[in-house]
Amino acid sequence: MIKNIFETFRLVTLHIRGVHAIALYTVLVIMAVPPVVAFLFAPWFFGVLGFFAYFSAAILYLRKALDVARLQLSEQFETKEFSALVDYLPEGVILYDPSFKVLSFNKAAQELFRLSAEEIVGRMMDPGMAKNPHYRILVQALFPSLAPSMTQVSTSEAWPQIVDLTTDEPVLELRSTLIRLTDEGQNAIGFLRLVKDRTREKALLAEKTDFINVAAHQLRTPLTAMGWAMESLVNLTADSSADVKEIVKEGNEIAQRALKITNDLLDVAKIEEGKFGFLFEEKDIAELIQQLVSASGSIAKQYSVTLFMEPPKESIVVRMDPAKLSSVFLNLLDNAIRYNVKNGRVVIAVDRLMDKPFVKISVEDTGIGVPSEEIGELFTKLHRGSNAAVAEPNGSGLGLYIAKNIVEQHGGSIGFESTLNRGSTFWFTLPLKK
Repeated sequence: MIKNIFETFRLVTLHIRGVHAIALYTVLVIMAVPPVVAFLFAPWFFGVLGFFAYFSAAILYLRKALDVARLQLSEQFETKEFSALVDYLPEGVILYDPSFKVLSFNKAAQELFRLSAEEIVGRMMDPGMAKNPHYRILVQALFPSLAPSMTQVSTSEAWPQIVDLTTDEPVLELRSTLIRLTDEGQNAIGFLRLVKDRTREKALLAEKTDFINVAAHQLRTPLTAMGWAMESLVNLTADSSADVKEIVKEGNEIAQRALKITNDLLDVAKIEEGKFGFLFEEKDIAELIQQLVSASGSIAKQYSVTLFMEPPKESIVVRMDPAKLSSVFLNLLDNAIRYNVKNGRVVIAVDRLMDKPFVKISVEDTGIGVPSEEIGELFTKLHRGSNAAVAEPNGSGLGLYIAKNIVEQHGGSIGFESTLNRGSTFWFTLPLKK
């Protein structure tokens, strides 16, 4: 407490030095004139009143000086606190003005770029410095188009600007986030760039993907053979007792389910590697959907669900990968059937959008719906709705994640509307033009 008081008075002393001191002394001299005159030429009452006014003004000025000193002390504390926070952030933080003069360079940035703050702060950075190996990585982070590989994550007009870049010598995987600092008139007064080293993260992801690939490939061969064997047993036990047929049928379903999960894992690994290839062709989407609905009649009957579809009056030709879009639609239809109620229904529609050059495919059910708190997670990897997991314990949680990727790679979008215990409508759109 005492230390803080002394610090405050020290700042007051500093505050009244120089010009402030001259101003204070001038004010005191001017204010001293009336009481002196009053003592010489007026009654003592006016002299006392003048001195009282003089000392009151002096106290007010002193209080003002104390307030200013406290404000300066608070600002110094906040500045030091902010500097400490920035300095210990795990991401590299680079602050520079519109002319690319570096104003701040935190510890993480110094370690990442192997440069000291002393040689960077106050220096004007320009693309030509990339020729110098000592500054190359930093310059590529400040000017991402100079990097050997760059991917724009955010849209070109959006702020903050986010890009992923790969450097060489050394090989680094970096994510750079550029934040524009503006004044009240929205004019740029500086830029804050956050640089995150994702090299280890990407390496671990690659190792995980490789493991999934190897494991899934190793599993798929025996599971395929097991599926063929179970299908043969189903045919061979057609005349057997009900118990035997039920056991064989269940075994066949388990083998098919295991094979589907394995294939889904392989698809996810390909998506993350950017190797999920497509074979596009022109095809009538309504005709394809009609065929898939007809083929799903047996499973709908098994769950006591009725399927309805009114085909469009005209053909709707889109450029698509029929095999992959079939998997999208079958996933939505399969969910609508499995998570429905007994004697429920599923309505399938294929419609041109009137205001946009898109076709919309929707699957409406009378099922269990989606809990409102889980709506944002439904298309994420490995997520299954809590009520869906209770209704149907078997499932990988990968189907909607894969479906979303396929639809977006076709240039469309996917979404849903749902009411808990009343049903859901899942839909996706496809462009009618390339």
